[in-house]
Formats: sequence, structure tokens, C-alpha cells
Amino acid sequence: MTGQIPVIYPAHDQEFVFRCYGVAVAVQCIDQELLLEAEQRLRAALMNRIEIIDNSFDISAKHCFKIGLYKGSYYYSGNGSERSWSSSKTVVLNFLESMVRLTVAEHAIDRVFIHSGVVARNGKAILIPGNSYSGKSTLIAELVKNGAVYYSDEYAILDENGLVHSFPRPLAMRGIEAEHSQTDVTVESLGGIAGYEPLPVGMVLITEFKEDAVWEPVTLEPGKGVLEIIPHTISIRFNTEFALGVLNKVVASASVIKSQRHDAKQFAKILSNLFDNSSNYVKMP
Repeated sequence: MTGQIPVIYPAHDQEFVFRCYGVAVAVQCIDQELLLEAEQRLRAALMNRIEIIDNSFDISAKHCFKIGLYKGSYYYSGNGSERSWSSSKTVVLNFLESMVRLTVAEHAIDRVFIHSGVVARNGKAILIPGNSYSGKSTLIAELVKNGAVYYSDEYAILDENGLVHSFPRPLAMRGIEAEHSQTDVTVESLGGIAGYEPLPVGMVLITEFKEDAVWEPVTLEPGKGVLEIIPHTISIRFNTEFALGVLNKVVASASVIKSQRHDAKQFAKILSNLFDNSSNYVKMP
């Protein structure tokens, strides 16, 4: 997408306005059909966890995004940013979806969003924070195949008590159709099920894939555990005090384990066993 700007902008007289996790968002578009397509995409991206806001309602603090078609090119802008352009409607809608989802995660009122995969075993959640291309989704898929209940491969959503809530969108798996492209995979196609009940966190696993990694799990002290989770905590910049309070509650009762890992298929069995019998596997530094 490029940032070239035409001299004249079309007016945006169509609007989809909603609130999600306390964050007010408006999406504006001159074309009703394109706006409806954007609305469908956003509803799916946010698991339909939205509350429609009447356009006349005072939402002066809302986050505003604009999309449209002008002179044969699709454009996007968000919160006053310079417009970006693409010949592809799909590219623009993908970008809108990503930015709206990130905005909700950053500004959520009473939730802490962590970029993390989440599964559950024995009534407790396992959080696996990680950046893109860290192998997080692949590991989550293998854990589901080994009997874990699926909660998310994108966000761990924590409430004020440190309980994790599900965000069970389809897993975004890379390498199925092409090496770097993503394919949505349902949990049912993996032979698993999704969980919806808020759960306490039993383990936070700080790990990344390395081809020749040796699995040497170490339990981190609570303070060090929080420091490892902070870089993956999306809302830390905008709601720092609340986020830190929630993270401290999590590490007070959950084990924070750190180690590199190897092949996801083999490691999923090791991790499942580790979680069920942690005292036999984990050493203190």
C-alpha cells in the first residue's frame, strides 16, 4: 500500500459505529456495499462481540477509520493518518481488520490483551506469548490435537481478576497453501473443541522454535515472569497500571516457564506432560 494522496477526497456519508470491549469505533465509507462488506469482516474478526452505537450518540473520543474507492484505487486511513492506497480491495479490508482489532486490543477498558496463544488442560489455561513467525499457531494446533481445549491463537484476554477469556477465531496457519501466506483453520478440523468459560492461568510458556533447540525448562520468579510477558502485552502503553496489576495477579498463581523448543509435534506431547506433572520437569534457576 502506498501513501499517495489525490487532490480531492470523496465525502464519507455512510458509517458503521460500534463499541467493543469498551472501545468506540467508527468506520466510514462513501459506498454502502463496501461498508457492509467491511462490517461483516469486522464482526467476524471481533467474534461479533460488538455493541452497535446510534450515530446520534456522543462518541467524540471514538476511533475513526475510513475506506473507499477513488479513481480506480482503494484507500484506507485511520485516526487521521495519511491515506494508504492499493489496487486490491482485499488488501485494504485486511488492513482495516488488522488495525481495528489492534485498536480494540490497545484501548480495551477492563481487559488486558496479550499477543498469545491459549489452550486449556484440566480446567486451567496455558498461555504461550509470541510474535508472528514464532511458531505459536503451529504449537497451539498440535496441543489441540493432543487433547487441549482451544481458546485462542492470537490474544489472551485477561479480566481484572487474571482470568483468561476465550477468543476462538480460526487458527491462522502459515505454510499450508504457500510458505508465508495464512490459511484459516477451524479447531474442529483439527479434531478439537473450543472453550468459552473464563479460566485461571496455570502456566505461561515463554518459548520460541529453534531447529536444534534443547528443551531445558526453567521456572522464572514472578517479577522476571512479568518482564517476559510485558513485551507481548498490547494494552501496556495505554493502560499501564491496570495491565501491570493483572499481570501480577497471573504470575502470583501461575508458573512462568522459559526455554527454547524444537519440533511442535513432538514438543506438544512434552508440554502436555509437563503441565500435568510440572514438579517432575521444571527446575528453578
